[in-house]
Amino acid sequence: MLCTEFGGVNIAAPANAEPAPGRERDWGYTTAADAEDLLGRIEALMRAVVDGGVCCGFVYTQLTDIEQETNGLYTFAREEKLDAARVKRAMDEARRVYHDKLR
Repeated sequence: MLCTEFGGVNIAAPANAEPAPGRERDWGYTTAADAEDLLGRIEALMRAVVDGGVCCGFVYTQLTDIEQETNGLYTFAREEKLDAARVKRAMDEARRVYHDKLR
């Protein structure tokens, strides 16, 4: 089984940030306080998907922010919110956890 869409975590906008034109707030299912919190939430989501040993793959949604959805790993301008190497390590760990469950 594949989990073909999960994620939806955004980062809280700085207190002095103005919302984008036409929007009162940016959207995410849950809001992280900062980059460390964002990575922790993403790691927890990935772990939840693979812990059961049923899903053999997943698609994290989404790679970049789009319009009102600010739950990407990169901003709308394609700037990293998180160090890509740390995200890869988290994904590698999720893969390891899944494969360990198969043994």
